[in-house]
Amino acid sequence: MSPIATDSNSPPTALPETADGCQRRANPRSAAPPPPIESEAFMTTVTYIEANGTEHRVIVPAGVSAMEAGRNNGVPGIGGDCGGQAACASCHVFVDDVWLGRTGKAHPETELGLLALSDDFRESSRLACQIELTDELDGLVLQMPERPC
Repeated sequence: MSPIATDSNSPPTALPETADGCQRRANPRSAAPPPPIESEAFMTTVTYIEANGTEHRVIVPAGVSAMEAGRNNGVPGIGGDCGGQAACASCHVFVDDVWLGRTGKAHPETELGLLALSDDFRESSRLACQIELTDELDGLVLQMPERPC
């Protein structure tokens, strides 16, 4: 006769037999791993290069803007005076040419008007607050103008 497994919340059931004929309780540690939790979100690496060549490498969770990532990690030259609303150009950066295809060029309605007023405007100019960091942008390189706004 098979031993009976019971717990206080369910009716008694027979323990399953293994290939060797033994009866064992299921090992909860052998179950599939739980889904990832928020703290295990994909991390994105961004390198900010100041005009003088000083590099700042930061690692942040995907989903934040390049402005938030730089400002929250003390990168000089990333202002974010408007709080990421694309209403100033204090987070003006140049997207490295290798990455421009992934980030896209400055949006004509939200970014271009502000950036065009900058002395340092280039085709690769972007507002860092408008670049959302994703796993596809892991390794992104952003250069900063000589004179931040």
